[in-house]
Amino acid sequence: SSNAEIIITKEMEVPLSAVQKFSSNVKLMCEAGTGYNNIPIDDARTKGILVCNIPTYSTESVAHMVITYVMNFSAAIFQQAKMLHEGNQSNFRVFQHPIYEISNKKIGLIGGSGTIGTAVADVALPLGMEILISSRSGRLPKGHKYENNDRVKVVPLDELLAS
Repeated sequence: SSNAEIIITKEMEVPLSAVQKFSSNVKLMCEAGTGYNNIPIDDARTKGILVCNIPTYSTESVAHMVITYVMNFSAAIFQQAKMLHEGNQSNFRVFQHPIYEISNKKIGLIGGSGTIGTAVADVALPLGMEILISSRSGRLPKGHKYENNDRVKVVPLDELLAS
């Protein structure tokens, strides 16, 4: 509508052509999630439209999903489920897929000192994991809850990827 002042989207691409057609009444675009990659931010701002998101949307769910995948990979759950689906129960007699403990393992969080990365660390640390974070600044933000934790380290991206 030409009277709309606020546009709300949820993980839906808003093409530049759509932004260009917004009336001058539009003052705000809100992504009802965490990312901005679906909105042409610079073009919206050029039209005087503020762009915001919901940075804490699904924080715990995302963190729990990350740890769920780590646990699934460490126990070869996907491979074992595939074998069972195919009627192959031989893995119950002799393990054919390695199973790894996650305690004392490293988890790398690229740009992971924000809300979601911190939530992942909140779950991974009690499981005994070491947290490696790559950050453009090369350090945790001042006052970050893990800035003095010996099991949380900020490292260059190439070191994180090599670990």
